[in-house]
Amino acid sequence: MERASRRIGGLAGLCVIGAALCWWSLMPVSPSSPDSIAIVHAPTIEHIAEPVIVAAAPTPVPTPRAVDPVVAERRDVAVLAAVAEKRSPDDVVLDGAMQREARDPARAEPTEAAMRAALLRVPALSGGKEPPRVLCVGTTCEVTGVAAEGRSPAEIEQALRDPTMLHAMVARGYMPGPATVAATGGGGVGYVLYLNNEM
Repeated sequence: MERASRRIGGLAGLCVIGAALCWWSLMPVSPSSPDSIAIVHAPTIEHIAEPVIVAAAPTPVPTPRAVDPVVAERRDVAVLAAVAEKRSPDDVVLDGAMQREARDPARAEPTEAAMRAALLRVPALSGGKEPPRVLCVGTTCEVTGVAAEGRSPAEIEQALRDPTMLHAMVARGYMPGPATVAATGGGGVGYVLYLNNEM
C-alpha cells in the first residue's frame, strides 16, 4: 500500500512539473523585463542607390515684346536680338519702358515722323539695308535700323551722335540716351538708339 502511494505521489508530482513547464513555455515575455533579450532580424542592404530627384521641366513663358499691340507689332525684334548681348543697364531700363508703356498715336506719330526725317539726313544712316525705324511710347522713343554693307560699327556709332540730328531730337523734347551697335546675321550693322523725354 505504501508502495502504491509513492507511485501515485510520484506521478502526481511529474504531472504538476509537466503542467508548470507547459504553462511557463506558453507565457509571453514582458518587454520591460530586464532579463529579456529581443533579437530582430533585418534584411541586409547590399547597395543604397543615390536619391534621384525628378522635377518637371519648366514650361517656357514667352516674354511679351510690348503690352501695346501696335508697339509689339512694330518693334524690330531682329535688330534688338542682334544687339542684346551688348546692352547696358540703361538699355535694359528703356527697353522695359518700351514693353510696359502704351503708344498714343496722336502724340507719337508727329514725333516719330520728325525724328525719322532727322535720322535720314545723316549719310551713314540713310540708304541702309533697313531705314531707321522710330517708335515712341509714353516716355521713350526707340530708333532701330540696319546700316548698308561696308559701314563699320564705329562709323554708325558716330552717326548716331551726329550733333544736327541730336539737336532735332532735343527740339522735340527728347534727350538722347544709349546707342548700341552690333553686326547682324546678314552682314550689315544693326543699331538701337533710345531717347527719353524725362531726362
